[in-house]
Amino acid sequence: MPKAPGCWVVMAEIARAVCVRLKWASIHLGLLATPAVAVAEPSLTLGADYSYSDYTVQGTERDVVLTPQGPGLSVTVAGDGPWSASLSHSQQDDRERVSSRFDLDYEVDSVGVQLSGSWLVGDYSRWVSLFWQRDQEELKIIDRADATSNRLNYRERIETDGIGVEVGQAWEWPQWSPSLALSVNALRSEVDRQFQSMQQENNLLIAFEEDQDLDGVDASLSAGIDYFHSVDLSTLLIPSAILTYQRSLSGEITSGSRSALVHRRGIRISSSSTGPQSLDAEDQVTLDLSVNLLMGDWQGLLGYSRPLLEKPYDERWIGGVSYRF
Repeated sequence: MPKAPGCWVVMAEIARAVCVRLKWASIHLGLLATPAVAVAEPSLTLGADYSYSDYTVQGTERDVVLTPQGPGLSVTVAGDGPWSASLSHSQQDDRERVSSRFDLDYEVDSVGVQLSGSWLVGDYSRWVSLFWQRDQEELKIIDRADATSNRLNYRERIETDGIGVEVGQAWEWPQWSPSLALSVNALRSEVDRQFQSMQQENNLLIAFEEDQDLDGVDASLSAGIDYFHSVDLSTLLIPSAILTYQRSLSGEITSGSRSALVHRRGIRISSSSTGPQSLDAEDQVTLDLSVNLLMGDWQGLLGYSRPLLEKPYDERWIGGVSYRF
């Protein structure tokens, strides 16, 4: 049964929020139930999801594909006006056997905040979103050798902060809603790598540490389409698709390293550093697909995301549910 135009606008904004959720990992399911128009009373939405993805570690001889997975939680507050605020947290991890001796362990912890506003202008809608996200990643090589054997330890920690803005517009047609959005995202990553090799038979310790700071600005242009299928008076099914082109506007990297050789004759230490160097990232195109099921205050989500232009083609799945009080 067809719905009133205003309801279609609300549903269109929900579907587009799903595409943003797949694009920006910090935006969790609670945000997806936030309507595009003012609500009669302030609302609180709680969301929970579970994500499963590929994470390719590229090596000199072969690549190792990890499959980190884990839960996410979110809370969204929407007031009487067009604005809403969302706070989210997620955590994923995985460990893979890479040889008879070594395991590769990966963990990522993400926190995100988003402030969004959307307005109806005739038969189309406009929106703006401000977002911040912090990702803390840790990659370790686990040596399972006996204590009497030569041991190797490697740890890499990456802390990334991203802050950005997205503006967009959607056109509301019967059952269809195409949209365009432009976003700019500033990123800063701090990378800490530590390597140690202990050789018990000759009491020799080799240690290496490297620090890197990466700064960059990316811009993205997205084109999406939503389709609304009314299952019954209270249930709506919304398949959505979005194609995003991402380009690096600027980037630079600063590095510093220290190495140490410890043996019975003493300690030998050396260090080096390099000033800011230009860093160019490859352009990327990403496809996001999602299906939303809306049943009153309940919402279900199934989403899929995959890069199309540059390898590695790491895929990502997410499923979840939210409820608006």
